[in-house]
Amino acid sequence: MITKNQKQPKALFYLFGTELWERNGFYVLQSLLVLLLTGYFSLTQQQSNNIYGELTSLVYMLPILGGWLVDQHVGYRRCIFAGAILLFTGYFLISFVNFQVALLGMSCIVLGNGLLKSNISS
Repeated sequence: MITKNQKQPKALFYLFGTELWERNGFYVLQSLLVLLLTGYFSLTQQQSNNIYGELTSLVYMLPILGGWLVDQHVGYRRCIFAGAILLFTGYFLISFVNFQVALLGMSCIVLGNGLLKSNISS
């Protein structure tokens, strides 16, 4: 029997949903990015692979900066909210036909992931 004190926090459902859609969006983008860059934006395979590699490396390195930012200045809630907004904006911007706007969207995704990924578990 579960008592009242053993229940999970109410916000855990929202945090789980945010984390779920962040990972889902990232892996969908990762699987389609080279196809998008070569087919839609007419980049060469080498240029597309370079952008793919830079995006992937920054997504895994920027949570270090996000964790430091939370510890020193901002706080968990603000960083999680800002990260979620940046991720939403980034995925929205990638859908445009302009290459520069798509790069801005990828930058938003990298920054949003840096803020969200390192702090949502805490």
